Amino acid sequence: MSRIVTAVTRALSILEVFEGEPGGLSAAEIREKTGLPRSTIHDLVGTLLACGYLERVDRDGRKVRLGVPLFRLGNVYQEQLDTLAEARLAADALAEKVGETLNVGHLDGTWVVYLVSVEGSGPVRVVSPVGKRKPAHATAMGKALLSELPDGAIDALYGGVRQLEAVTAHTLTSIGALKEQLKAVRMRGYAVERGEVNEAVACVAAVVRDRTEAAVYAMSIAVPIARWSPEREDELGQVIREGAARLSHRLGSLSLADETYTAFRGEGHDLSATERIEIAE
Repeated sequence: MSRIVTAVTRALSILEVFEGEPGGLSAAEIREKTGLPRSTIHDLVGTLLACGYLERVDRDGRKVRLGVPLFRLGNVYQEQLDTLAEARLAADALAEKVGETLNVGHLDGTWVVYLVSVEGSGPVRVVSPVGKRKPAHATAMGKALLSELPDGAIDALYGGVRQLEAVTAHTLTSIGALKEQLKAVRMRGYAVERGEVNEAVACVAAVVRDRTEAAVYAMSIAVPIARWSPEREDELGQVIREGAARLSHRLGSLSLADETYTAFRGEGHDLSATERIEIAE
């Protein structure tokens, strides 16, 4: 592995503290935020100014801000970004960690369309066909995305109906009950669905945001009901929040930048002597 160059990491740490500081920062403020020595800040800020990565806010030069080259590089990153490819990579990584099926979908009216599905490695695994549509009110991904809408928008979306489709005996069927669940989703940061689309499957899901802070996708973990429990629900709820936050960060969101990105360290599954059984979600 190549040696990490301390001067470069320090220069990057200086650039990062300007996030959320459109008015710029003084040398003293940079020192307070980074904890770097005065002389180090003097040399690195001077170099970044000379290269254009920082620029002076005004003539007295007491404050500096990010320079135009960083704007250009940000645009290059955005142009090369394939959001669906990023979603696949994120789903692959999380599926490997938790051993369960990962899905990514988006809202299409009152439906959720499955865009990405990575099957779990467990002996009983959930299968979610890509391209399939499911009622948003009955799915964890749908509830996560619907929770972004105010109650009035929910009423408009469902055209004033009071009775929703019952996919299984566990599906909630009233707009009032849906709104109550959406309140809970907003409070805890993820949605839950237990047997509402398939009685053999439970899911947790969280929204994924892009650089405009719009909830463009939802990401879910689908688990056979036999492996479900309140403890597992809590555990996977935090995992999906972290996974969705990581993907949001990759897509340019700043609102989730302070989420805890602690990697989930799950136990591996030894399937060498176990037959796999598929459950169609």
